[in-house]
Amino acid sequence: MIKRSITTKLTIGFVLIILISTLCIGIIAINIFKNNIFQMKEKNITLHAQKLQNVLEPFIEKDMESKEYKDILKGVSSFDNTKVWIINLKGEIRTIYENGDNILKGNIELKKVYSGIITSSLKGNSKTMQGYNAYYDENMMSAAVPIRNSNKSIIGVIIVHSSTFDLSNSMNEFFIYLIAALLGEVFIAGLLGFYFSKNITKPIKIINEAAQQMTNGNFRTKTNIYQNDEIGELSTSFDILSSRLEYNIRQQEKLEQMRKDFVANVSHEFRTPLTIIRGNLEGLYDEIIPAKEVRENYFRLLQETKRLEAMVADLLNLSKLEAGKVAMDFQKLDIKALLRDIIRVLRPITKEKNIELELTSEDNLPPVWSDYYKLKQLLIIFIDNAIKFSTENSKIKLAINFGGTLSITITDYGIGISKEDIPFIGERFYKADKAREYSDKGTGLGISIAKHLVKLLNCELGIESEVNVGTKIKITFLNF
Repeated sequence: MIKRSITTKLTIGFVLIILISTLCIGIIAINIFKNNIFQMKEKNITLHAQKLQNVLEPFIEKDMESKEYKDILKGVSSFDNTKVWIINLKGEIRTIYENGDNILKGNIELKKVYSGIITSSLKGNSKTMQGYNAYYDENMMSAAVPIRNSNKSIIGVIIVHSSTFDLSNSMNEFFIYLIAALLGEVFIAGLLGFYFSKNITKPIKIINEAAQQMTNGNFRTKTNIYQNDEIGELSTSFDILSSRLEYNIRQQEKLEQMRKDFVANVSHEFRTPLTIIRGNLEGLYDEIIPAKEVRENYFRLLQETKRLEAMVADLLNLSKLEAGKVAMDFQKLDIKALLRDIIRVLRPITKEKNIELELTSEDNLPPVWSDYYKLKQLLIIFIDNAIKFSTENSKIKLAINFGGTLSITITDYGIGISKEDIPFIGERFYKADKAREYSDKGTGLGISIAKHLVKLLNCELGIESEVNVGTKIKITFLNF
């Protein structure tokens, strides 16, 4: 089967529309033209017959042999393409032609043809007909008019015949012009139809090619068609679809990579304590560990078990936060009292490194609309990190600021974070290079949990840091 393109179909459609419409208009125009010229000719020969009737009536009734009658005959015969018959009450037909008149005899068939209009005219009615005249051997239009005398009595009929050859020629010429115009229109319509069809189908082909590329997995393809019409809307919708698919694919790839990284990180984080536990258990089982070190090994096993337990708890907590399955209990809180409570909770840890937690705040602070335990967990995560990555005998500042918005700033003077690492802070198990020496002191999930808590508590988080200078964490409350 031959494949026909949209361009070909549209071009053929344009040509057919022009062809059919022109033919319909042409047929209507031919009929109108034909009716008009035939009606005009009919009117003219009828008028001519009436004038002749007025001129010839005196001679027909009295003297058809006079010189004056002969002169009138010459004038009548000079009219081009006109033949005149005069019929008396006896039914005799006298032809006026070539400067003379003759009585038509012995042509019964011809008399039958014209008997209708003759009979009608003898009754006082003018009548016309059109058809083949065997006497003159051509198609003619005939108008019959009654001849009346001075008393208004009918004394005969005058018939004027006029050839329709000129009308046929005019119709033929009109038809030739119509065919020529039709051919010209078909040619022009074909060219214009092809041009406009190309303009319509070109963007469709581009969209089709782009769609085929998408089926092959190339979701970056774009049509880049900008038209203020339905095709332009289709192209825009296609480009939007392509962008969204590309984005979704990237997100899926990113999620898949995150899943792989998560499995790898979990495996890595679990491997170290499990290796330690296994090594110590094997040593205890094989009794190769001296008795004086057994207690120390039990203590190490306990520490690593607690570490694994904390890691599992953090993973479960993070999973609940990500799934949105954490119940929230919002209430008005005294943020200053909360921070004092946190300082008391963390005092044993700060004592080990001789770190001072300094709290400064303004007076008359408004209450905060938040969840007590979730906010406490959030602040402990950041303050605990500040303690973990600060040097001994240092200070950590906790400041509550109120100026249109309420915020808490946690400032430490520890190892700091490089600018390259800041965007990745909060990803599961992510640890900056400087923090790896402290890797045995945490699960690597704290900041990830904290970032989810920030969203749940309707806060904003800001992080500023410089290596070997320190880190500043700012938590701003959006509703209080």
